[in-house]
Amino acid sequence: MTVFERLKGGEAVNPKTEKLLAEEIARARRACDVLNLAEPGTKDYEKAWMRLFDGRIPKGISAKTPCWIDFPKQITWGKDIVIDRNFTALSAAGIAVEDGVRIGPQVTIVTEKPDMNQPDFIQGEGVVIGEGAFIGARAVILPGVHIGARAVVEPGAVVTADVPDGVTVIGNPAQPVQL
Repeated sequence: MTVFERLKGGEAVNPKTEKLLAEEIARARRACDVLNLAEPGTKDYEKAWMRLFDGRIPKGISAKTPCWIDFPKQITWGKDIVIDRNFTALSAAGIAVEDGVRIGPQVTIVTEKPDMNQPDFIQGEGVVIGEGAFIGARAVILPGVHIGARAVVEPGAVVTADVPDGVTVIGNPAQPVQL
């Protein structure tokens, strides 16, 4: 079982002793550096995206740079996704982005957190963003959250709990908007 599978299963791991974590984060850092310096719309830009994700990006994704993704192999992508600039993904425990998702600028998605009983360890919980969801600018999505289909996360919201299908949330912590 890989360290990523163990994190997805909720096991605490020590990043200092997990060689695969160190290797992948170093690879991703180099790939993000190249991507963020590449001119958008060029072949170099397209190659840099493919290098970051090991060729696993489906067609129809529109993403702007700069971005920072620490474990890109732990993200699965649907079709027709738009990602604005300054996207940050801390994705060791996995992120699933379904079809038609729109992600605004400066959004952060986090899947790992410290294990409070073991200071050198982290735990992970994956994040799912459902079909057609919209994530507003500067929103933060924390570990274990499921954003439902067609849900809206308003700008600046800090999402600490699941958002049902079709619901709009706002604030810190994010709460449903009362209409």
